[in-house]
Amino acid sequence: MAVWVPVMEGNTTVPVIAEFGPYFDEASVETGGIEEPGTWLGTMIIEQIVPHGFAFAQVSVTGTGSSNHCMDLMGFAEQEGINAAVEWLGTQEWSSGNVGMIGKSYDGSTPWQAAMYGDEYLKTIVPISGLIGVREL
Repeated sequence: MAVWVPVMEGNTTVPVIAEFGPYFDEASVETGGIEEPGTWLGTMIIEQIVPHGFAFAQVSVTGTGSSNHCMDLMGFAEQEGINAAVEWLGTQEWSSGNVGMIGKSYDGSTPWQAAMYGDEYLKTIVPISGLIGVREL
């Protein structure tokens, strides 16, 4: 996981926009590592939205990029990992507890997985061209 947090004064907390997917540090599509702004949406969000008081997180799904375990294509392990990361993002000292997820393609399917959990920190999802037929809990 990589997180960009805007410079804020005092104890100000900020909402989080997150993109979860398998494409960070992926040789087959020649993408950069998790700590580089992603080519999907990351660069735009970091340059255009973070300066206005939002944090941004890029998260590799289970078994991809810098994450561990085996990839579990939209399966239970992936869902559990996404939910745990949403919880983590919502509970950081710099976080307002409001997490939104955005993504397109595979990354547009992960918000639906997160929404199934009903986590109190996940406030909105903006899935773009993702699958909606994800596995149920």
